[in-house]
Amino acid sequence: MFMRLDLSSIVETSVEKEDGRSLKDIALYLNSEAGEVADWLLNPQKRKEGLLGECSDVIICAVDLAFQYLKTQHPYSELDDQSLANVLSVMLEETIDKKCEKWAGK
Repeated sequence: MFMRLDLSSIVETSVEKEDGRSLKDIALYLNSEAGEVADWLLNPQKRKEGLLGECSDVIICAVDLAFQYLKTQHPYSELDDQSLANVLSVMLEETIDKKCEKWAGK
């Protein structure tokens, strides 16, 4: 088994950044960040940072979107931020494991 990614800094920042952004706002920003990854690959002369930086931006937006989404869903909306972060971590790990098995053709 390989390592697991700690998402706590993303969730902590998501909690601290209560700025009224909607799920739609976050999804649009996620799309923009994904576009920057494509742009990095297609237009080397326009690169602002490395590919890992661009991929990190996509991961940050995706986790922020998932966390903010769960905050709106009953029964998760009743949880405090720490408990919700724990639920999110478990849910993402389970979902990612299933998606990777499917991707690997298992």
